[in-house]
Amino acid sequence: MEENQSPYYAEFVYEKRAEGKLRLAKHLLVFGYVLFALLYFLFCYLTRLIPLFAIYPILAWMLVFFTWRYVRFDVYYAFNHGEMDFGKVKVSKRAKRRSSCLKVSVKDAILIAPYAEVAASEEYASVRRVYDFSSHSSSPTRLGMIIPSARGRALVIFESSPAADKLIRLYCKNTSGI
Repeated sequence: MEENQSPYYAEFVYEKRAEGKLRLAKHLLVFGYVLFALLYFLFCYLTRLIPLFAIYPILAWMLVFFTWRYVRFDVYYAFNHGEMDFGKVKVSKRAKRRSSCLKVSVKDAILIAPYAEVAASEEYASVRRVYDFSSHSSSPTRLGMIIPSARGRALVIFESSPAADKLIRLYCKNTSGI
């Protein structure tokens, strides 16, 4: 049986919306593109290299191609036999490249619940690090998972699917409201 046909496997991929730092990074990149255009045209004009104006579209395309992928990406998690693998999917013209950011054992989770319940719990006060793998901050299927880490407790925020909800309840005893 292949891994993705297993009843103990679930995978979910969704687009990360621009909020907070990601929105700021997008705005700064657009500002940088405009600033680059102005400086390039000013340089060409002052040095009397007017024919180099024709090269700007190619330079701008290269700049956007190599920088925009860092602010537009998809987020995924794969649940496989009690292990959750969180990461980013960067899409290029030719292929999708996955980069794993965090692996978590669901059995070790201190609490898994909807994010509003986790934020109101006693365990939330001791959280030192937050990993946000949700698509946006007002999603109704947003779950929070408090896990132990080397530097204290960490909070993992992610979107939930019905298949993953069943598997989380199967592997973790500390669930509520799922």
